[in-house]
Order: sequence, then C-alpha cells, then structure tokens
Amino acid sequence: MEYLYKHHLGCDGKAPKNITAEQIATLDDDQILALALDYAYEKMNEEWEREHQEPNHYDKNLHKAENKVIYEYVRNILKKDQDDASKYALSIYGLEMKKEISLPIEEVGDIRIGGIIDRLDFIGEGSAQKLRVIDYKSGGYNDDTHKKKMSATWEELMTDKNKGYVRQTMMYSYAVEQSLKEESGKWKVESQEARVEPHLYFCSKNLLSDTMDTSIELEGETISNFSKLSDTFKQQLTAKAKELLTTTEFPQCEEKDCPSFCEFFKLCNRKPNDF
Repeated sequence: MEYLYKHHLGCDGKAPKNITAEQIATLDDDQILALALDYAYEKMNEEWEREHQEPNHYDKNLHKAENKVIYEYVRNILKKDQDDASKYALSIYGLEMKKEISLPIEEVGDIRIGGIIDRLDFIGEGSAQKLRVIDYKSGGYNDDTHKKKMSATWEELMTDKNKGYVRQTMMYSYAVEQSLKEESGKWKVESQEARVEPHLYFCSKNLLSDTMDTSIELEGETISNFSKLSDTFKQQLTAKAKELLTTTEFPQCEEKDCPSFCEFFKLCNRKPNDF
C-alpha cells in the first residue's frame, strides 16, 4: 500500500492530495501490483540484511501462494478506498508512520511507547473532516468473533488479552492526537479540530460487506471522536505501565491460559506440547 499511494502522500509538511475513485481504480492493475510486491520484498530484504547481515533472505518466487493472498488483500483495500473516494474527499496523509508518546511514570520517570501506524488518512471536508487511524489486520476473521475484536469496555481495555487490537489502535490514536496538538503547523488540515477516529481493516474479507464495520466501539458506542476519551485513556495506560514496570514478581499463569507461542517457556520450564 505504501508503494501504491506514495505519490499521494501528504506528510513531511506537505498538504495531502485528494485521491479520486478513478485514480484508485487504475492501481488495481496486475503489473502495478506486481511492482508493489517487488517493492515490499525489497524492503523486507533490506531490513533482514541490516539485522542479520544476510542478503536476499526472502525470495518472491518461493512464496507464490502467499503472494496470491497478498494481492487479494490489497484489492480488498483498494475497493474500500475506491468506494470511500466516490462519496467523500479522501486524502492519504501517511503510511507506515512511526509515532511515539511519552508517559511520566511515578517512581520510574518518563517512558516512551510507540509503534508503526499502517495508515493515516483524512476523509470528509470542513467541520465534518475526520482523521482516521487505520490498522491493517491480515489474520482470520469471522462474523461471530468480529464484534468482540472490535469492541471493549474500559475494564477490559488494559487487562483482556483478547482486546489487543482495540488497545493498539487506541494507543495509535492517542499518539496521533498528541502530535496533532503539539505539531499543528505540520498537519495541513482544514480544521485543527479534525476528529481522530480509530479503524481496523480486516483485509482478508470484503471491506464493503454489510456485516463489515471497520470502526471500534468502547462501552457499546462507536469511537467517532477520540479526544473525548483521550484523558481517560492516558490515565489507564499510565496506570498499567506503572504496574508492569514496578511489579517485582510475575506469577506463573494457569496452564489453560498459556498460548502455544508463549515466549517465556524457557523461564517457566514448560513446553508447548505440555498442554
């Protein structure tokens, strides 16, 4: 997606360009998508070589089945974007953007938490303009579990391991909102009150389906303006960070709660095949 939209980005102080449905339709082309995939493999190999001093680790020709799936995911996103652009003003502000926040933690000091945001875009115009924080998800999806992955209560947000998608995207939204306040001159928006909205795109599915809602719910209500939740989210995130950083004992979890991919088997002397 970064390759496909790179000529339409508006970051680094540049005003984002509106992208039309017709322009997006031209990107759904076999040759263009093949070039985008080549770009992705090149970036992955560069990263691998930096970390492992080993060139050309990923060979596109050895992953034909995966490549086919990637094409399908990208086309699902393009169809969604084309539909949005046919109804509203749409501009892509950034892709693969690194954002961090600073949290003052009592007894610890300031810590930084961040991540890479898949996409930021502006949709709508004037007072109706929204700044969407979009996280792409490639994992499995079904209608029965979708709502659970897309919603949470305040109580669940920092404690329930199944609410990681909501927690992650809300943290990104908080980071973006803080950046919007602190670096307003860099954000070429029509209104500095542009509403920040978190969204999740499950790319394996038709994003235009009637059963597919990309918005996130908190306490049963769609998050349509993150600023209303910002202070409470910061308080909860700060409290959880302090708890994690000042806790001196980490009790072994119950076996039924252990995931097969747990990274701490060596520390707790369990093996994945024990359960």
